[in-house]
Amino acid sequence: MRNINQRIFILYILTIILLLPTGISSTATSLDSDPLHQLPATTGKISHFSSRDVTGYCDGAAWGEKLGETCGTDDVTKYWYVAMRWYYVDAETGSKEFYAAKDWWHDKKILVTNPSNGKQVVLAVKDWGPNERTVRVIDVSETALNALGAVTDATVNIEFADQNSALGPAGEDPRITKAIAWAEKMIGKGGYAYDCQKFVGDAYRETGTSPATYTCAKEAADALDAKDSSGTPPRGAYVFYDWSETLKGVYKNWGHVGLSIGAGKIIHASGTNPVKKSQYDKIGLTYIGWAYPAVTPPINSFKTAWEFNTPNNKEGWMLAPNNEVWSVEPDGRFRIDPGPTDPWIEQPCISLDATFYNAVNINMASNAPDGVGAIYFTTSNPPEFSESKKVDFNVNNDGNWHDYSIFVGSQPLWTGTITGIRIDPANNGRAGGEVDSIGFDHIRVEHSHIIMDRSIYPNTASAGDELTFVFNINNQFSNEISEVRLGARIRAHEPQGGWIDDMPNDKVVTLKPGTNDYSRAFKTPSDLSDGLYDAEWVVMDESTKRWIDHEDMCSILTISTNPAPDPTPTSQPTSTPTAVPTVTGTVSPTPDPTAPSDAEVKEAIIVITSAVEETIRKILDLLKGLL
Repeated sequence: MRNINQRIFILYILTIILLLPTGISSTATSLDSDPLHQLPATTGKISHFSSRDVTGYCDGAAWGEKLGETCGTDDVTKYWYVAMRWYYVDAETGSKEFYAAKDWWHDKKILVTNPSNGKQVVLAVKDWGPNERTVRVIDVSETALNALGAVTDATVNIEFADQNSALGPAGEDPRITKAIAWAEKMIGKGGYAYDCQKFVGDAYRETGTSPATYTCAKEAADALDAKDSSGTPPRGAYVFYDWSETLKGVYKNWGHVGLSIGAGKIIHASGTNPVKKSQYDKIGLTYIGWAYPAVTPPINSFKTAWEFNTPNNKEGWMLAPNNEVWSVEPDGRFRIDPGPTDPWIEQPCISLDATFYNAVNINMASNAPDGVGAIYFTTSNPPEFSESKKVDFNVNNDGNWHDYSIFVGSQPLWTGTITGIRIDPANNGRAGGEVDSIGFDHIRVEHSHIIMDRSIYPNTASAGDELTFVFNINNQFSNEISEVRLGARIRAHEPQGGWIDDMPNDKVVTLKPGTNDYSRAFKTPSDLSDGLYDAEWVVMDESTKRWIDHEDMCSILTISTNPAPDPTPTSQPTSTPTAVPTVTGTVSPTPDPTAPSDAEVKEAIIVITSAVEETIRKILDLLKGLL
């Protein structure tokens, strides 16, 4: 009995040690208390891998997905994935717990930071690794490594990202992220014969912005003063070259231009060749320089994320006059001691497109007397804060760190250009010597993706058939969102055609809190040609006609005059047990019949427990020596 009690005591002490504060946001280092759901490390070396990313040969990753630019099928599996040594890999038993842990980790979002330059990326977990003997902590896609400005064996920091964050560079001007993502999809395609300037312009036009137009790349280089630039071209920049040739009967310096994707690489349309990726200083042309496109507002002229990673730098945030003290501490948190009434912080210097940015994400701790929070905002007209331009949210004032995602896109006055943000974390503080404080780990204004998964059924049909578009939507807020229109459209994949919609079958729904499935019909035109088709799922605010979110899938639909019977779908959306067919997702593997017996598992647990006990004893002996 004494040994049993001793073991219980030691395991209790171990649990306390594991739960002690680490100085890092609890929401960043852990999503729950399950031991198999914890990060294996919060700092370590990084490396690049691509799952045998060579033409004609692609290895499947942990969930059978193909990774890398050649093998991947979407932005995640091509560009923004990570492999990690999550704990279950080191103690594989084939048990239900093993498979549950594996399923839990799939597509979890990880925030990776390069401490040498502050660059961050959000990646989705797609595989396990690297091998322990490499002394590395994570493997990432080449695109992610470049976005971090890192090289193999560089030291990075790792934490859980906000699980609603968009994948890709964190805090980067979203127009850059979207332009590069579009350009990546165009690699290998044609249609831009001797029109490289139109290609880079189209990359930004796909983001919803309107870059200035020029007759040729050399004209653009001169207009944008590209020759005055220096250093390696940054992500999103136009990269210019001299190129003289006879075109349309005229000989002159027409120039050439590509789109920088960082790390010294560009994507460009050269001559009559398909779009390709190249090292910017090795394309055989005389380099002029780089410049960002002329757009409104200018690229990188505003911030959308404030991480507070520099001590004593509140990054432009202003405080209410009655706030008593403030600090930005080495742990990367901005803290205020609120005054007795109406504490707030304000960011007056922003310029955000309200049609794209629709959410304010905050990681915050508060022990103020009340839990009443609000987001106020200003627009270019009128330019002042008011009660008519705010969104309320509830604050947990227990003093612990919590994530808050406030959807502002449905606020009727959230239109045009957003010029200021004010956060009211409470109605009141405590005056004098009473201890109360409010802290911010980060503040981010983002485009919140609510379409978590999507599918189409059947995915093989004839012209004139009716399809079903399924939306798996996460309403992360506690209230219902009414008057939401579900739109859908398709287009020929190759050669790429125009979008075809079916507005009579658009459906207006109310989004319930949490993750739920919604569907709508889509009638294909009777004169649709045979071939592969892309599809797009659109969620729109019915009252303002603004898009809330949209996702597409390439080559997801086959139109055939004599279609084969549609195969049984491989999976269904995971939010409900209803049999809604889909063509995406994963299936939990059947437990291995060769798995060890219960007795073997118990024996292994005893061995592991003994090892833990021995470690704890050594720690206690060390502590005794210190005392």
